[in-house]
Amino acid sequence: DILSVKLPESHLPAHASANINPRYTFREGGILPLTPSQLPIYEAVLRGDIDNLFDGVNVTVMAYGQTGSGKTYTCTGGESYQERGLIPLALEDIYKAKDRFTGVSSSTKIYVRFVEVYNECCYDLLEEGKRFKDVKDWDKLKVGTHSGGGSYIKGARTYECSDERQALGFLFMGNVNRVVRETRMNKGSSRSHAIFTIEVESRVGKVTKSGRLNIVDLSGSERVNKYIKGGNMVEEEEG
Repeated sequence: DILSVKLPESHLPAHASANINPRYTFREGGILPLTPSQLPIYEAVLRGDIDNLFDGVNVTVMAYGQTGSGKTYTCTGGESYQERGLIPLALEDIYKAKDRFTGVSSSTKIYVRFVEVYNECCYDLLEEGKRFKDVKDWDKLKVGTHSGGGSYIKGARTYECSDERQALGFLFMGNVNRVVRETRMNKGSSRSHAIFTIEVESRVGKVTKSGRLNIVDLSGSERVNKYIKGGNMVEEEEG
């Protein structure tokens, strides 16, 4: 199905010109049922791509919506095992697949990294002690462009993880370091875009393939100056 959205004139920038298209069209892939479990979502959008990572295929899943809509919950999950999000579910299946793909003449290594984009700057969520520093004291990562096209982040810490538990530890560490502010809609609103990357490096004989899974938890899509409680942090970028 096709979804067509037209922005009302009141939502267009004051400097809007004829070059700004107020109408956007999206192709709908499906509507998922309301459920406290993330498993149906995982099975619909991601499970079928897990084995492809071992063949060098890159996969990206993005969670978009206004603050409080459940983006972070979908990506990371809740407090119980039954509420696991896309990242824990993917890690479980990736390590199960690793056992299947690893043989006498093959090997597999799994790496993770976790970064966030806040106010158009990129930061490493796996930097130790980051949550005890002021934002202005964080080390900024550099973003470069490959000669053949595409961008990359320089300087982000990447860790090889031998098992699922170790990888989950880095996920939890990064979540603690994320930028969170109270808004009128959510007491713990994530104010940054967070990108958790799982890299699968498979070697068969002399051939090495590398596939990456990027799960992106975007910040709230609402107009920030209307929702930041008390008028603070108005310099934040909108989602």
